[in-house]
Amino acid sequence: MIKVKPEIKANLELARIGGIFENLGFTTKTIEKNALVPFPILLLYFPESYSKGISEVGFSFIPITSENELSVKLLQMTTAFELELPSERKALLFEVLLAINTRTPLGSFSVNGNGELLFRYVHSMPTYQFIEEKPFLDTLNFFVHTIEAFLPLIKRLIKGNINREDALKQALEG
Repeated sequence: MIKVKPEIKANLELARIGGIFENLGFTTKTIEKNALVPFPILLLYFPESYSKGISEVGFSFIPITSENELSVKLLQMTTAFELELPSERKALLFEVLLAINTRTPLGSFSVNGNGELLFRYVHSMPTYQFIEEKPFLDTLNFFVHTIEAFLPLIKRLIKGNINREDALKQALEG
């Protein structure tokens, strides 16, 4: 049996994902592994009409280092939003994100080291299974709808248009 390096498999899978999107009329771009990027990333650009606030989603296979061959691979989906977060609202934002993350059906919100709001989901799939278009697009739609469900609340919180009690109530109850 011929062994293919995991990095080559990841590049082939990202190319396949890119092809799915391009066949649907979306624009994509691949960022190759380099000194600043630890693994290849496929960027999917959404037209403004597609989503409420999401302009791009990054896809990457998280390298798994193990002495044993594992039966799973991890496909990461991420998107980031710039925040203009007043320092006095930072602790409240973290509290509300924690509450929101108890309700997200997949993925989680966080704030990255650059001060951006990040939404991330890691999909585990069998190592030798190729991405199937329909389930993959359904998962992406679920990813987008999850963000769209909570992003308006987060934006109101950042702008100071909602108080702590109401924000937590909406985060926990919807």
